[in-house]
Amino acid sequence: MREKNMRRILALLAAVILSGCCRSVPVIKEAIPCKPPQELSGSCDLPVKIEEGITYDELLRLVQKDREHLNTCGRRYEDLVKLINACNEEIDKHNQRIQEINAIIKQR
Repeated sequence: MREKNMRRILALLAAVILSGCCRSVPVIKEAIPCKPPQELSGSCDLPVKIEEGITYDELLRLVQKDREHLNTCGRRYEDLVKLINACNEEIDKHNQRIQEINAIIKQR
């Protein structure tokens, strides 16, 4: 009787030890889309309000200021589009590789 119990205990112990040797491979999740940096995602400056009675010189300065703001906004927008496109391309490549790995894991 004692020998039977010892065998059961040894069998249980062996099962517990051997179960630790089997490793499970987690399914890797896909990456999430890019979030733009705060400095690129801000809004553009509004056009300057033109008051009545200003001189032509003042008007030209306001128009130049508006033009500078518009150029800055345009460059920031172009940078933002390039950044998001490049980031999403890399994420697509990453996700495709993850899908390939997960397909291999599921076949095992």
